Amino acid sequence: MSMPSIPLLRWRVRPAIVLAGITLAAGAILIAAGTLAWIERSRLEAEYRTALIDRGPIRAEIASTGNLKAVITVDVGSQLSGQIASVEGDFNQHVHANQPIAHIDPATFQIRLAQAQADLASAQASVTAANAAARDAEVTLKNAARDLARRQALKQKGLIAQTDLDAAQLAFDQATARRGSAAAQIQVAEAAVKQKEAALANAKLDLERTVITAPVDGVIVVRNVQPGQTVAASFQTPVLFQIAEDLTQMELDLNADEADVGQIREGQDVQFRVDAYPDRAFRGKVEQIRLAALTVQNVVTYPVVVIIQNTDLALMPGMTANAVIDAGGIEDALRLPNAALRFRPADSAAPVVASSRGGKIEWKSLEKKLQLDPAQKKLFDTAVEAIREQKQAHQAQKNPQAPRAPETTGASDRDRALQPLRDRLSQAQREILDREIAQSAGARRGTVWVIDGAKLKPVTVQVGIADAEHTQLLGDALKPGDRIVIGSTPHGG
Repeated sequence: MSMPSIPLLRWRVRPAIVLAGITLAAGAILIAAGTLAWIERSRLEAEYRTALIDRGPIRAEIASTGNLKAVITVDVGSQLSGQIASVEGDFNQHVHANQPIAHIDPATFQIRLAQAQADLASAQASVTAANAAARDAEVTLKNAARDLARRQALKQKGLIAQTDLDAAQLAFDQATARRGSAAAQIQVAEAAVKQKEAALANAKLDLERTVITAPVDGVIVVRNVQPGQTVAASFQTPVLFQIAEDLTQMELDLNADEADVGQIREGQDVQFRVDAYPDRAFRGKVEQIRLAALTVQNVVTYPVVVIIQNTDLALMPGMTANAVIDAGGIEDALRLPNAALRFRPADSAAPVVASSRGGKIEWKSLEKKLQLDPAQKKLFDTAVEAIREQKQAHQAQKNPQAPRAPETTGASDRDRALQPLRDRLSQAQREILDREIAQSAGARRGTVWVIDGAKLKPVTVQVGIADAEHTQLLGDALKPGDRIVIGSTPHGG
């Protein structure tokens, strides 16, 4: 048996040594790369502050300021010009409807009333004279008629000339005309009486208006008149008093920003404080969101009316209130810190939060939440496909060359497509569907940052309602436990 030569043994051993060396080198490289990635990630984690996506309650609150006023405030003025003779109403005085609160000097209006009474008496005398003239004209006409008849008889017998008959006929015609004129004079005189009666009524009304009365029950909050002051009522009635009808119920007028008004609904709770009672919180409810937009320096706001019960009369008209509207909330929401939406690396041009509203509905996530049976699942797939086709058609009509937009189709088209499914859902399933659609309609798109290996990576997310610390996270871009960047450490710049 022959032994292998030494050179052959060396040839067989060397490849194994080379392979082992390559393996060791590759492992070393991988270890080094992993070490470098770990070191770089550790550096980023040390450079930036992070937080976890979690679940918890979110209460959407909208802050605003406004002023308190009475629900009904009546301006009391004067329809007459004249000198104020006396003032009976005073600040904070409780008054009743029709109670005198001021008097205008009545002397001028008493004289006008007396003149109107005299004019009426003169007009009534003219009616009497017209009636007497009418009776005289009637007698004259009867006499002329008898004379004409006699002369006509005599003319037929040839006893008088034609001129005598013509004279009798003329006298009859004149008497007839005078009777018609007398009747017309009676109508003129009677019309004058009515005119003078109206003038007399107006004079009486003006004299009554010299007594200024409270139009409603309430409290005088403003008094702008003093005895001896001259009131000039011209094109605009001067405001002498302001009466608040009921101070036990007050109104708070807030100005809501256009970005927040979509979250405000009638009946929502409002909590506010006033400087007069810094340790006391007052409450009210949203009564109305008015459509009369107010634009100041390109900022659009909408008036929001809040009704407050002020049974202890602690609140006063004109007070400034710092209010917070409770726009609803979610007890178990997927949420992220607000700071994550505000953070942006210094070298990034990505927007923090886009201004557009209306997010994309996550259909797969919605399907899981609804827990559909096979028949419902079929209707769900059909509706989703129809919505996607409608979205593509709308986008093509808008701009055939434009890329597909992330927004969903119009709400009416979507509702029509979902109606067959909605009819087959249970009440609980309908509530889930409506909640998800409402959240999507009020969603915004934002950008947050995560540490991805050795670099920061932007993630576009949909966000819903927010409170002072957290914002609701919609969709499936992130999940509970994911870590996101909320800011830089002091030494990280």
